This record gives sequence, C-alpha cells and structure tokens, in this order.
Amino acid sequence: MLVAILSDRNGLFLFNIEKNPAMPVYWGEQQPGMQAAREVADRNQAANVWNNAKHAAIAHTKQLIELGLHKQIANRITEPFQNIRTVLTATEFANWFSLRYHEDAQPEIYELSRCMQQALNQSTPMLLEPTEWHVPYVDRQRAQQLEYTSGGNPLDYATARILSVSCCAQVSYRTNNTEIAKANLIYHKLVGSTPVHASPLEHQATPMRKLKIGKEIEPGVTHMTLDSKLWSANLRGWIQFRQLL
Repeated sequence: MLVAILSDRNGLFLFNIEKNPAMPVYWGEQQPGMQAAREVADRNQAANVWNNAKHAAIAHTKQLIELGLHKQIANRITEPFQNIRTVLTATEFANWFSLRYHEDAQPEIYELSRCMQQALNQSTPMLLEPTEWHVPYVDRQRAQQLEYTSGGNPLDYATARILSVSCCAQVSYRTNNTEIAKANLIYHKLVGSTPVHASPLEHQATPMRKLKIGKEIEPGVTHMTLDSKLWSANLRGWIQFRQLL
C-alpha cells in the first residue's frame, strides 16, 4: 500500500515561530540513560526558559537578516523552534513504527508516530490500477473511471501530476498556489534546471503493471530485492514519477 502523509504545520516564518513555536511535548527530568522516566516538577518554568531562548533566537536571526544574510543562514538559529510542513510518501512503514512508535523513542518522535498511526488507521485507501496516479494535493473520485479534480475543476492525469508536483514543491510556503499556470511554471523550472530538482516528483506514483521479474522490465523499475519484489526507488510495487524522467 502506498501512503502519503501531509502535515499542516506552519512554515519557517519568524511570526509563526513567535505565535506557534515547536516545544517539547514532555519535559523530562535529568537522569542517567537515554530516556527520562518522569517530568520535572515545574514544567511552566521550563517552558518559560524555552520561550526566552526562542525570543533570543528570533532577535539574533533578525539581526542577521538586517545585515543582509540569506535566510538559509539566518534561519539556522531558530531551527529548534520551527514547526515544519512536510510530505512523506512510502510503501514501507513497519520499521518506522517499530522503532519510533515505541516508549524508548524521543517523545516528540513518538507523538508524531502516534499521529501517523492514527491517521493510517482512520484512512480509507483507494485502489488504483496501472496508469492511474497517486497524486498528493489533487482530489480523486471514481465514477466509471478515476477522475482528478482541483477546487472542483476536472483535470486530466498529466495536469493532475504536474499540479501535485508543484504543490509538493511549495510545501514549505505559507500558502499553496493551486493555479494551473503557476503549477506549470514551477514544474518546468524543476525539471528544466541543471541539475534537475526532482525531489517533489518522488510523491506521484502509479501501480506497476508487472509485479514479478520478466523478460521486459517496466520503465521506472530500479531494482529487485532478494524476495523477487520489484521496486522504483523507495516504492515497492509502484512506479515513482521521478524515475520516469
């Protein structure tokens, strides 16, 4: 099963850090070992110290920006306080949940894993056939055939794929522009650059026609594992759009 996980957290903007900072979900007390068994007695005071550090980081980041430094440098100081928006697409999650949805995991990673597991349990997968596309940020419904839409407007599968790539590329933006003209502009910038900026194309995928090795290998297949399963990069049984470029 192919799964895409979209988070809806804020991006890397200073005003979002001010209003909605990333903070520990568990204020563990100092003790030997890798995990804290209990929280500190005064969690409010710990949170105050954390917020003071946030304000200092914001002040120093602003100073760097005023000096003309690029955000890729200035934002480093505020990283501990940033919530980020991400897209994750994969077919294999067993090892992740085994390691991270576990009491020994960092509390923040444990909480993320718990939410991921809950979302998976509550989701209703859509069965796709070869030539039909998994396209994050694009709505799909099945009548006599799979239909792609955005904002209620119908899309052909090629446009749906381009729009999905564009939205995945915009994931760290404050807002996501779903205009087709904007999508085409972003898509062609990504695939037309040297080198190609292909990571946003890792989230669109279509089921493989052939799930077992044969005389002809389907385009996009990258390797076969010892159990004779065919893969396209990190996706098992699916062709990743990136591998078709």
